[in-house]
Amino acid sequence: MSKFPKIIRRSTIQARLPISTTAIYERIKLGTFPPNIHLGGRAVGWIESEVDAVMQAMISGADHESLEQLVSDLVANRNAT
Repeated sequence: MSKFPKIIRRSTIQARLPISTTAIYERIKLGTFPPNIHLGGRAVGWIESEVDAVMQAMISGADHESLEQLVSDLVANRNAT
């Protein structure tokens, strides 16, 4: 197992969660979806485990505040490592 997280691109997210690109970025702005990471140039990606955690919370019926807290915790964990 690699010590580095798997990075996925927007098309992979949209294959799993059929929402528009605008909706993804709006959710990031609202704090209910993990922010992307810059890969260089104009390329961005998302940490797969973070996206999976948020999607699982959505499936479980998490409300807006719970999603905000989850994303906040994920970003804090990302910054701590």
